Amino acid sequence: MNTVTGKANEISFSWERPSTATNYKLYISYDSGFKESVSTINIPTTTTSTTTLSTVAIAVGPDRSADTNQLVNWLPGKTYYWRVKAVEPLNSSYSETRSIVIEPGAALVPNILSPTNGNESAKQMPSFSWSPVSGSTEYQFQLADNVGMTSPMVDSTVTTTGYAVTSALEYGKTYFWRVKALAPVVGNWSAIANFTIMDKPAAATTAVPPVTITQVPAPTFTIPAAQPAPIITIPPIEQPAQIAPAYIWAVIIIGAVLVIAVIVLIVRTRRTV
Repeated sequence: MNTVTGKANEISFSWERPSTATNYKLYISYDSGFKESVSTINIPTTTTSTTTLSTVAIAVGPDRSADTNQLVNWLPGKTYYWRVKAVEPLNSSYSETRSIVIEPGAALVPNILSPTNGNESAKQMPSFSWSPVSGSTEYQFQLADNVGMTSPMVDSTVTTTGYAVTSALEYGKTYFWRVKALAPVVGNWSAIANFTIMDKPAAATTAVPPVTITQVPAPTFTIPAAQPAPIITIPPIEQPAQIAPAYIWAVIIIGAVLVIAVIVLIVRTRRTV
C-alpha cells in the first residue's frame, strides 16, 4: 500500500512466453472460479514490456489506463485470483491459477468534529461525531476525565461515526476524548480533544411569594316548610226526579183509550162506504 495516497501500488504480472504465442488474455477475479471478475486484459505482445525474450510482463494498478482494463483499485486485505492464456495465433489452455493478497495498510486517522476541541460550553449530555475513514466499518471511542486517557469512563466499539453519552456529565468539568478506526484495518488514534461542560445555571434570585389558601365557608341553603295539600270537594251528582207510578198508569190508560177510539172510527168509516 502507498502510505501517502492510501492506495495499493501497481502489481506486475509475468509469465513465460510460448514460442508461437503473440496475444494473451489476463483474467483477474475475486474468486478462484472466476465468477466475480475484476478485469480481463487483452495483451498483444507488441505492447508488453519484457524482462527477457522468453517472459511477458504487464503492470496493473490504480494509475493505469481504464481503456486497456489495466486500471484496478486494489482493496487492502483483499485476496485476488489470476490466470492467463494465449489467444493468438491459437487459443491455449488456461495457466494454473495463482492468488495474491493485498497487504492491509494503516487506516487513516478520523478528524474530530463535535464537540470541537476547546469547547467551553458543552451540554451535560453531548453527542460526539467524527469524520468517516474510507472503508472502515468499526471505530473505538474513548472518553476520560484526564488527558492521559487512563481508566476511560467510556471505551466503546461503534459501527457509526458518532456516539452519545447516556448519563449527564458534571457541570464545569473538563473531559477528553479520542477515536480510531478499528475494522477492517486498525488505525491510529485521533488527536485527543478536550471540552468543558457549561457552568451550572445560577439559582433564581426572585423570591416566589407564598401561596395563601383562603377557607371559604360552605354555602347555606334554606328550604321553606311544606304547604298543606289543598282540599278538593266534589259535589254529589244530582239524581233525576223519580216519576210517580200513578202518573205512569194514567198515561198508559189514556193512550189505550185513544187507540181504541181510532180503531172504532176506522171500522165505521169502512161500513158506510
